[in-house]
Amino acid sequence: MADALGPPPAGAASITATAGVAVGRTTASIGTWGSIPTASPTATPVPGSALIETFQGQLLGNPPSQNFYSYDSGTVGLAGTTYTVNVAVSGGLGTPQVTMTACSALSTGGACNGTTTRIGVWSVASSGTSIATAAVPMAEFSRLSVQTSITGFAVLGGTVTVTINTGVDPFASPRQIRAATITNA
Repeated sequence: MADALGPPPAGAASITATAGVAVGRTTASIGTWGSIPTASPTATPVPGSALIETFQGQLLGNPPSQNFYSYDSGTVGLAGTTYTVNVAVSGGLGTPQVTMTACSALSTGGACNGTTTRIGVWSVASSGTSIATAAVPMAEFSRLSVQTSITGFAVLGGTVTVTINTGVDPFASPRQIRAATITNA
């Protein structure tokens, strides 16, 4: 409709269509996106850095879970993130499985509280694979709490090292960048 009416006169903030509907101007802006894993709930992490978590084997049961944050380093909100995880095992018994779960809140003791969403599961066999998820959206410059847990691994002296990289793929399916917002200026 605005094209049919032509551009607004010089100095006019908007024009009125013949049906009486005001047609405003829109301003295009460019956004950036990114995701960085970090152990810190407050400090701004360094772009391109990976997070390394080390789990010690237990005589009985699985090692305690560890938490980290996925930081939205961009100027646009994210509909999802890609997690790439490498799993390395030294000593111990069993075939460890690494499970990552997004938490809406972490308790002071580090327990995953509130709404939880499973991000993915990795093993030594799937080490280095990426999982793209759109299950947990994030606002720009916010942090998503993520818990890493290990199952299927025991014996004192064994170690599981988990290297975590996060990122955003604008062409991933499911979509990871939120749809554009149209505003009238």
